[in-house]
Amino acid sequence: MTKDATEALEYWKSKARGARLPSRADIDPSDMSGYLKWVTLVDVAQENDRVRYRMRLQGTGVADMFGRDVTGRWADEIYSDFYGGQLEQVYSDVLNSKKPACLTCTTHHNDRAHAYRRLIMPLAADGRSVDMLLVYFDMADIPIAAKGRLTHGSSIWMPVAEIA
Repeated sequence: MTKDATEALEYWKSKARGARLPSRADIDPSDMSGYLKWVTLVDVAQENDRVRYRMRLQGTGVADMFGRDVTGRWADEIYSDFYGGQLEQVYSDVLNSKKPACLTCTTHHNDRAHAYRRLIMPLAADGRSVDMLLVYFDMADIPIAAKGRLTHGSSIWMPVAEIA
C-alpha cells in the first residue's frame, strides 16, 4: 500500500475503541486532508431481506478519475450486474467480517489495463453493526492522461492479503 493508504488504515485503526468499530462520528475529514479526495463513504442499508449500498459521498479525486460523480446513487442502480455483483460481494464480506479489506482493481483506458487498490473499512454507529463503509481509492499508479477517461463500473477486483 502507498503511504496515504497506510495512513488511512492507521487512522481508521486509531478510531476503534477496543473491540468496537469506529463510527462515522469518529471520523473527522480534516484529519484526512492529505488524501480526502480519494475517500468515498458508502451507506449500508438493510431493506427487507437484502442489503443495499448507497454512495453517500464520493471523493473529488475518485470522481475526476472516472469522469463522473456517483454521490447519492445506489450501487444496484448504476452498475452493471457483473460489476455490481463484485461490489456487493466484497462489501458484504467486509460487512460480515467487520474487518477492513484491500483489493487490487483493474480498470481500462485506451485499451490498456490500469491497476489501483481499494481499501474498504467498516464503520458502525453502535460499534458493532456495520452501517457505513469508508473506502480509500489508491490510484497513485494511474497515469494522469487517463483522468476522467477510466472505464467506470467495469473493473475486476482481486483480494490482496488479509489486513491485520
